[in-house]
Amino acid sequence: MKPKFFPLISAIIALLSSSTGNSEVITQIEIPLATTVTVPCAAGGAGEIVDLTGEVHAVFSVTVDANGGVHIATHFNNAGVNGIGLTTGNKYQASGGDYFVSNSGGTANELTFVNNFLLVAPGSGNNLRVHELAHVTVNANGEITAETDNITVDCG
Repeated sequence: MKPKFFPLISAIIALLSSSTGNSEVITQIEIPLATTVTVPCAAGGAGEIVDLTGEVHAVFSVTVDANGGVHIATHFNNAGVNGIGLTTGNKYQASGGDYFVSNSGGTANELTFVNNFLLVAPGSGNNLRVHELAHVTVNANGEITAETDNITVDCG
């Protein structure tokens, strides 16, 4: 479940990364969320669509080091998000979060994204767990030297 607000993230990172020297900028915001997800095991295995609403707490940190390297870290906390199952009427609570780390400058650029998303509802089989790990390393010639994208989705 990749956040649907990557354009917002990109804009904030661009604004924050305009700093120079050894500096760090930290920004915290609340991002409204209104979306739907499918919980495939809910409703006795029939699955159901869940309307999710709430606010995701986001923290952005950008550091520019003395060598001109840019280090970006973002963290998203889903604790303010909940939902209602459209078939069962079950109340769902989201938890977990995402983080993204980027280190650029020098001989390599690295990007890492980790998504841990949990959606919990009463009863057995109504929970949804999503875990994703994506990582890319690019050398000074612009060649990808390491790449992984692992995702697991299961119900509990």
